[in-house]
Amino acid sequence: MKILFSTSLIAVLLSSFGYTQISQVNHWESPVLANDTFSYWVGTAEPNLNWRNNSFNDASWLKGPGGFGFSDGDDSTIIPYTGSVMLRKTFQLPVAANVAWAYFNIDYDDGFVAYLNGVEIARSNIADNIAFPNASDFATASREAVMYNGGNPDSYSISNTALQNILVDGQNTLAIQVHNRDATSSDLSAIPFLTLGIKTTQQLFSPPPAWFNFPIGLDSSHLPIIVINTFGQTVNDEPAIIAGMGVIDNGTDNFNHIDDAYNGYSGQIEFEWRGESSLMFDKKSFRVETKDPLNQSIDVSLLGMPSDNDWIFYGPYSDKSLIRNAITFELGRKMGHYASRIQFFELVIDDDYQGIYVLMEKIKRSNDRLDIANLKLQDTLGDELTGGYIIRVDKIEPDGSPGFNSYPTPAYPNYDPHYFQYFSPEEKDMHPTQMQYISSFVQQVESSLSSPNFIQPVVGYKEYIDIPSFVDFQIINELTKNVDAYRFSTYFHKDKDSKNPKLQAGPLWDFNLGYGNVNYWDNCFDIPGWMYTEYRMWWFARMMEDGAYLQSIQCRWQELRQGAFSNDSILYLVDSLTAHLGPAIDRNFNRWPILGQYVWPNNYVAPTYFDEIDFVKSWILNRADWIDNEWDMECVLARQELPTEESLLKVFPNPTSSILNISFPFETDKNATIKIYSVDSKLVLAQTATTAVSTVSVEKLAKGVYLLQFNYQDAMYYRKIVVE
Repeated sequence: MKILFSTSLIAVLLSSFGYTQISQVNHWESPVLANDTFSYWVGTAEPNLNWRNNSFNDASWLKGPGGFGFSDGDDSTIIPYTGSVMLRKTFQLPVAANVAWAYFNIDYDDGFVAYLNGVEIARSNIADNIAFPNASDFATASREAVMYNGGNPDSYSISNTALQNILVDGQNTLAIQVHNRDATSSDLSAIPFLTLGIKTTQQLFSPPPAWFNFPIGLDSSHLPIIVINTFGQTVNDEPAIIAGMGVIDNGTDNFNHIDDAYNGYSGQIEFEWRGESSLMFDKKSFRVETKDPLNQSIDVSLLGMPSDNDWIFYGPYSDKSLIRNAITFELGRKMGHYASRIQFFELVIDDDYQGIYVLMEKIKRSNDRLDIANLKLQDTLGDELTGGYIIRVDKIEPDGSPGFNSYPTPAYPNYDPHYFQYFSPEEKDMHPTQMQYISSFVQQVESSLSSPNFIQPVVGYKEYIDIPSFVDFQIINELTKNVDAYRFSTYFHKDKDSKNPKLQAGPLWDFNLGYGNVNYWDNCFDIPGWMYTEYRMWWFARMMEDGAYLQSIQCRWQELRQGAFSNDSILYLVDSLTAHLGPAIDRNFNRWPILGQYVWPNNYVAPTYFDEIDFVKSWILNRADWIDNEWDMECVLARQELPTEESLLKVFPNPTSSILNISFPFETDKNATIKIYSVDSKLVLAQTATTAVSTVSVEKLAKGVYLLQFNYQDAMYYRKIVVE
């Protein structure tokens, strides 16, 4: 159930936020650890309705050490195959008022609800309209346990305000129910922890686990501060909750204090986790949508960015440089393309400091973002139908990702069909005619690439693909050696034919595992080697078989190396981003003490932050140097020799119904030939060119569009011709 608040109420609730309680914590300790002895009930039958309460007598329940479950090798107590299990653990607390804060952590498969003295404190993958799930209920989504693979359990903060109404002097009880995804699920896991922030020096319980991150407070920052109040709700992957958000942004060169007025925004938001592999990290990323008191989306400007309602709070974690995405997006903008604008800030959720975050524009069609046509549901005819599409190649979401498979004709050898997801508009907002249009267009793109005549104009891939955007897209993916290049987080867009009739590559997205930050694919860490040659989306390898495309990408690379991609420019960019983060870096890594520790999928583990930055600098400069040696074509001469419509080869009149004149500015010889092909690539006419102006009769050709190929020495030049 989503909670709606009036703007005035949110302002009051946000204004009462502060750090008075966390700052009072003397130390942290855990009254509940996973290997403690719990009382448990196997969910083959319903337990007593009062089992969640502190007063319930669980003497008749079974006893065993945590974790609980079956079939995945992380269970100390193996239970019979079941759809759910209920757990209880009591602990004695002499003075409840001495607890300033608490964290509940759990590793689980597949969903759970947790209670402290009968009050819900956390929930995941359990429908929020079911207050007290039955033993026979199932989780709403799948989730695999992560601790046995080196991950950390999910973390849920319990504020002092909430604890005041929950904890009691004497006995307290943590109760948890864990549910499987369905009746056929092969495994189940329940590995819980509870950790308290104690105000006094008295040691009551065990020290926290080694992975526990001790919370810190935030008084002020030179970066903007964003404060989130969940009003006691649990934040999950889905569904989103309605929360309050306040933004403190006093402008460049001015400090922001945690008790300053919310001058950048104060209101309601929709708030949930985002990401896939990153969901295993303690530091989550979030999707944020700004809302009015009636839960309607409203456009607002955050941290100086153009107004919109869709935002990403990206929390860099495995990227310990904190800036890999920022580097890439800035390089993309310097290449002349739209890339998500970013602003760094420090985040606080329910009085819990979360470290450095990056405010990012979510990819979407917008005049201030990806500026292509706004495709409306009723746009099903003519030029209106042809544009306003964003599609992507990416991982399939657990609940499915609507889209289409493309089957080129002829099929490209040794490659499975690509699956393209409808990204914008989403499938639910598209007319069947629009879905048919974009899927057919992409199939035309692929068929033109897989054709034996793929380098020819008219019938070749250049008729469908915007070459400059693909060249730049490939360059940035190769420079960064992005592990997801050409297979995940890979976006394409198509505007109206009247603006640009071709498919364009981009926008760029998700480069946190670039620049050598991955250990499960050696090629992505090593300086030498190409990404486009790997077993992934074949388009780019195919285009590199075209000498003209190869020339374009090499010459574009050399052009960029003289400016935005020069060593000096790259070093300045990295240094300026690092300097901008300043003292917030230390706070971030005090909150998340992972420097010098392996975090999936790090290949290089730097002992300090600035060692991490030195690694990024060294890696990218060495990579650029390797590319320099590979893409070393002499481009000045090559560009002079490139034919254009008005230079080397002239064909006239065009259209024609009888005679076609072909003019070429060099003496021709017996090695010069003229060939004309139909649009289905059949040779329909061939003759030798013997003079500087050759005449060809096309009277016997049927009316239509043809491709003229002029062969001179080792070069081939093409023109589209029309026979009337």
